[in-house]
Amino acid sequence: MSEKYNYTDEEIKKKKQQMYESMNRSAEEQARKEQALSVKKEYGLERKAIDETTDDELLAAIKNKLDQKYGELKQGAVDDSAKKRYTFNEQIKKAEADAKSKAVSAEQRYGQAIKDVENDALKRGIARSSIANGGVALLEKDKNKLLTSIERSKNDEQAELIKKINDLEEQLEAALASYDGKRAVEEEDQFATAKKERDKANNDAIEYNNKVTQAETEYADNVAKKTVDNGLDALTKSYEVARMNDVVNFYRSFEDKDKALSDFLSDEKWKDYLGNYYPIAFRLISAG
Repeated sequence: MSEKYNYTDEEIKKKKQQMYESMNRSAEEQARKEQALSVKKEYGLERKAIDETTDDELLAAIKNKLDQKYGELKQGAVDDSAKKRYTFNEQIKKAEADAKSKAVSAEQRYGQAIKDVENDALKRGIARSSIANGGVALLEKDKNKLLTSIERSKNDEQAELIKKINDLEEQLEAALASYDGKRAVEEEDQFATAKKERDKANNDAIEYNNKVTQAETEYADNVAKKTVDNGLDALTKSYEVARMNDVVNFYRSFEDKDKALSDFLSDEKWKDYLGNYYPIAFRLISAG
């Protein structure tokens, strides 16, 4: 025995509204819809998806890709320039240290040579003579000339290295500017290509989908003509019987049979929805 319910007026209204909504399509329309689904499955064609990517989304994806590509290129240029600059600065320091070492060595050699001359003059008793003084002066002159040469050579080497460092800065700026230019051109080209490919794919998909729709429609029409004598009527009746059973089962679930009959008879919509099955439904509800 089915379970009985003491429905409130609001519950009755809500339940009936649900049934109304399910019955808004005629039984024959429901039958044809089911056939259409069967036709689609039998025909075996799937529609192509449409790419919903917007221009802004395309451009953002391209920008992200190029940001990574040119970010790495730029960083590589910066790192390479920094390594070279470090090497040149180390060479500048080395030139300074080498020059200092050479100067110290020259000072020591000439200092010893001058002492040797002065000691020799003392032994010979000519320490204050013009010969001794001339020898010392000549050594001092040669020493100063050598020190000047060492300093000049160091300055020239360091100046050349400083020029190379300055050139590095200019080369880096030029390289970064070049990457910016190439990136802008590549972004424009890729964006134009991406839009063209997306639009072509979508146009092809739309054209294909239209053909699928046309083919399915033609196929469904042919099947529909044949199914008039091969089951559409039976399928329609099965929907009509099913909806009648839903209504009958609902009213039979009322605890109050009189309330169930009263509500059923007072609702004119059931005549439209149930059609020829309305009196059958009434008898079944009355029988409880």
